[in-house]
Amino acid sequence: MSFPQEICLGLDIGGTKFACVATTVSSLQDSSFFYKPTNSDSNATNHGYKMLTGPSFSVESFDKVLNEFISKLNDTYNNNYKIVSIGIAICGLIDKEGIITLCEIEILQGWNPIKHLKKKFGQHVRFLTFNDAIAGLEHIRREWPDVKDLSFIIAGTGIGTAFLCNGQIVKGHSNLAGNLGISPMFLPQHSISHVEPSTNKLLDPTLPPPTMMVDELAGGRSLVRVVTQEIGISIEEAIHRLSKYSSPKEVVSISSSDDNNDVKIDKKLLKAVLDWATVLGIVVSHILCTFNPKILILAGGVLNFPFYFERVMEIGEKYAGAIVPELWSETLVVKSYWSNDLVSRGALAAAYYDGK
Repeated sequence: MSFPQEICLGLDIGGTKFACVATTVSSLQDSSFFYKPTNSDSNATNHGYKMLTGPSFSVESFDKVLNEFISKLNDTYNNNYKIVSIGIAICGLIDKEGIITLCEIEILQGWNPIKHLKKKFGQHVRFLTFNDAIAGLEHIRREWPDVKDLSFIIAGTGIGTAFLCNGQIVKGHSNLAGNLGISPMFLPQHSISHVEPSTNKLLDPTLPPPTMMVDELAGGRSLVRVVTQEIGISIEEAIHRLSKYSSPKEVVSISSSDDNNDVKIDKKLLKAVLDWATVLGIVVSHILCTFNPKILILAGGVLNFPFYFERVMEIGEKYAGAIVPELWSETLVVKSYWSNDLVSRGALAAAYYDGK
């Protein structure tokens, strides 16, 4: 009888999807898990599974999807495997006790996933929870093991950020540091001088200026709402429409006299994408000025919108590089190869390596 295969799981509970990934301990020990697959690589040791989430996604939904994933693993390994670690990433904030204190899926707030999973898998399994950005950073730091100053942005349903400084993850005394997605920013239509643009009327200076979280100004939830409800098209159609153009200038250069309804939609769509990306570009410049990382990695589904990533790069360079050129020129800013799977993979890796 052969010995059971030791495997590790990574779970990513996101605002729009629940992603599960599994790999063998041996693929982590030889670091092949972190390599980009080649055409000849069957990637047989890595197994993934995804399901949609949303506001109604509950603990019961979590159990159902996880059971389906485990069933697939039973088939893959002929029931001859042993789970040694499980990493769980949450689209929100987690306190020191492992309780979800803030989550894009509000129904999960107050839930302790580790306590829940220990009842299911037993005490012998090593568990670890993270917010989604830190989980992604855990993967990146192992892709770039010699780099001690890394920054990571995930542009998904919301905006998540995490930072590695001098080889240490920035967490703060309450484990809440580095979450720039929840930081406030002035609304784009208002100036810092508190002048209402449409009327030139001074706003009451004794009142706080209108702000929104970076999540809402640059993240996918609000962008999807604008595209589907205000512009009135699907996300797939939006991406297809903008993909027809070689650059934003091609869209805006179409003369008004030639505007038909399709062109008007494309221009509205382009403006929304560029507005959202501009905010994230400003966040990038803040990160470069504050943390001065060697590498800044971006990932997440919002980057699939044409011209979004390019705009982020343009604004980041304009506001960080114009002040201190080295902030931009000496930082590698790239889009992650793994993108949508980075968080679940990072949760898996970090849980396995925890304490080693």
